[in-house]
Amino acid sequence: MCLAMSNSLFFPNARQALFDTISKRLLEKGGLLVSGTKKGKTQASGTKAEEKIKQVLDELNLSYQTAPSQQHRDFRNIGNIGLDIEVKKSDKGIIKCNDTRPPEDVFYIVFLYQNSTKKSKNKPCVWFGTGDELCGHPELEALRQVDLAMEAARKVAKSKGLGNLKLYPRYNWSVNCAGLSGKIELDLEQ
Repeated sequence: MCLAMSNSLFFPNARQALFDTISKRLLEKGGLLVSGTKKGKTQASGTKAEEKIKQVLDELNLSYQTAPSQQHRDFRNIGNIGLDIEVKKSDKGIIKCNDTRPPEDVFYIVFLYQNSTKKSKNKPCVWFGTGDELCGHPELEALRQVDLAMEAARKVAKSKGLGNLKLYPRYNWSVNCAGLSGKIELDLEQ
């Protein structure tokens, strides 16, 4: 085990402290208004948001790995202490997590309402937090149990088969970000 990883075990707040440093630097850097989705190309605007994070990580001289396309945990093992960051962007306040429930050990940076105007009800903002905070439900353990049960059903269906029938239960997790506390409003002039 590398020294940095062992330090994260002895200092459980190390991941939170590094995430806070990254978040603070991102806000100081500014320029966080990324263009909204155009012609249904959600990945193009999401890539611009990820690029903002990458710039900060590089400026802070932090080591990290990037996830392959279409996998969660966009930035992995940041600073060699097991910090993983997922970047999300939404023009309408709903983020899609597809079949991956936001894990409690992943930190999220969420860019919201990037297409807002001065007349818009929702102003562009950014939110920083964990998967548990993103889910924001007091019965989160019940959601974890649903997640485990669905995964077990998939394994049974895959291993035993169902005669001529194929079953692959796939659920879709999405998060309504309207109720997130701690959103930081961005200046439209950035």
